[in-house]
Amino acid sequence: MFDHAKIPDQQLVELLVTGCKTMDHTTDLSRPFCQFFYKEIKQIRASSLRQAQFDVCIHYFFQGLDNIDNHDHLIDLLRALSALVFENGTHTQRFSKPLSDTLIRFAHPSQPLEIRRMAINCIGNTCAGAGPRLQPLYKDFYACLLENICRVERTSQGNIMVAAHSLDFADTAVRKVASSTLRSLQFLLAQDKSLITNPLCDIVEIIYAFIFMQVSVQSYADPIRRRAMPVRQPQLSWRPSVKTILPGTSSESELSDSSGLVDSPKRQRDYAKIRINALLCLSAIARCAPKVFYTSWSKFIPDTFSLFFSNNSSSEKQLSPVYKSDNQPPSLFTILLYDPVTTVRIAVCNTLIAMLEGSRQYLSLAVESSKTKKSSFTSLSENLGSILHDIHKGITFALQKEQVPQVQSTIMHVAIVLVDNCSYQKLSPTHLPLLYHTLKTHWKEPGLHGSILQLMVCIFNTGQENLKELVGDLISLLLTSMTEDSWPVASVLTKNYFEETMPMFWNKLVDQHLPLSPGSLKFAETYSSAMIENKPEYVDWWHRMIENDLQQASTHEPSVRAAACDCFASISKDIFEGLEYRYQRLAITLLYPLASDSEANVRAAACRALGVFVLFPSLQEDSLFVSDMMKAILAQKEDKQTLVLVRSSWALANMCDAL
Repeated sequence: MFDHAKIPDQQLVELLVTGCKTMDHTTDLSRPFCQFFYKEIKQIRASSLRQAQFDVCIHYFFQGLDNIDNHDHLIDLLRALSALVFENGTHTQRFSKPLSDTLIRFAHPSQPLEIRRMAINCIGNTCAGAGPRLQPLYKDFYACLLENICRVERTSQGNIMVAAHSLDFADTAVRKVASSTLRSLQFLLAQDKSLITNPLCDIVEIIYAFIFMQVSVQSYADPIRRRAMPVRQPQLSWRPSVKTILPGTSSESELSDSSGLVDSPKRQRDYAKIRINALLCLSAIARCAPKVFYTSWSKFIPDTFSLFFSNNSSSEKQLSPVYKSDNQPPSLFTILLYDPVTTVRIAVCNTLIAMLEGSRQYLSLAVESSKTKKSSFTSLSENLGSILHDIHKGITFALQKEQVPQVQSTIMHVAIVLVDNCSYQKLSPTHLPLLYHTLKTHWKEPGLHGSILQLMVCIFNTGQENLKELVGDLISLLLTSMTEDSWPVASVLTKNYFEETMPMFWNKLVDQHLPLSPGSLKFAETYSSAMIENKPEYVDWWHRMIENDLQQASTHEPSVRAAACDCFASISKDIFEGLEYRYQRLAITLLYPLASDSEANVRAAACRALGVFVLFPSLQEDSLFVSDMMKAILAQKEDKQTLVLVRSSWALANMCDAL
């Protein structure tokens, strides 16, 4: 049998184009050809089609969509068209008007559900990566998509959302349409952030309803009582009231108020896809319009959620394995802690990351109040402090409860972004120690070690005073198995807690040779930067460092050579003056050739180190050093790399000051 997978991409494109030129839509082969087109064009970047090739293909699909009445055939045509236009705004902008008219016609609620779904997918693929090229289409696409999950009424003043529209989620096709609509909305919102504040509707409220749909406020403690309850159809509206969208979530044993969902894996998968696509929409809003979305944080992470943690955790600070509502509004952490679908929990983590990234300025306003009772007025700072308190607590419980390594790693990424963007001066000092102790329980899990070390770097980089008592414990863990990923943690500990770190790391530095790697040399650089005084033991350490490690590093791989130069640049004036003369000359001799290294980063690092050395009193009066340094620096004045030019100019300026 002929294997078409071995055909080169360009020949396959020619084959598809030839098929579009010769294949009549009325033949029996038209549907199989559309299916073949969809399957193959997905494997090739459609944007790689030449203009003439793209034109032939899209005209073929337009012709079929205008003349074919068979539903199954229309579905195949729309599916193939969706693959053609995906992330292909360069070509689709020339057909924006006919494409928009065609897709909006087939995505209208009057069309059969599966045809609508294919047209909706096609709208999303058209918007994906299109940027401003298709800007004139976005408003119409937005209204069209919303019509499939809400009811839009057109008035003389424009399109407005006037009433709720209930969706029958008992129908699989309806669930698929809702999922596809949310997926397409995600692509659309990522291209045009003005839609987020569009008066057509409150898009955040719509997304909220989909994220927390099929969420019950009832306690799941009595499964017999739940089975005896009549099953009602879930109602979803664009502006849910407290009575229609009630807080609660899925758990390991109960996912929703519909027992049919528990019994039907297919329905469970459909709801999971809807929730994931709704979360992706929320992520798109958080990334495209973060300042607009800040006001909605409390909707998805209500500051009362700490009551849920209190009411659902044991005296040993362990979270209940089964969700029990206490009439608190649901949170993203409700889903993260209790949804049984792994991909949903990962989607929640990615949404939290999107919310927290770049929020440092906003989070700096947070103040964690010590008041136990809330007054009638809560300031923005206190409200934000309560939200951050709940986020820290939620992450800690999630790390304790989660069993899937992939989700655990993603939760740690959430924590990394959180700690990086938080200012802890006005927050409770207990957050970071609690997070540290939670991480420590996962220390021996090899798949999480890299993520744990990254988070440790963030935690101890805050320099929080009450973390000092944990430094010794962490160093003991590090020294049991120092890997390349461990060195950044050692560097941060040395930088922020030198007095606590020095005794424990000193034996490692003195009694053993450092493994030559960028991480270990960065640690040595950080350590030497803290050695300000001219103590005999510091001078002896530098003697060994220069003669053994740095001399060997100067002939190593580029990243190690650059790190060795940075290490030289970290030596203090007092310690350099205390070095024996031959070690001073050895250090200088090692640096000269590195200033003309083949790698730009090495040249830049060597120029910086020479710029530091020229400020040392003994070298300022050394005419031989000044002459050789001037030659080495001036040789880089024509360098094409900006970093090298900046560093060499800085070194030259230092030399001029010294002279």
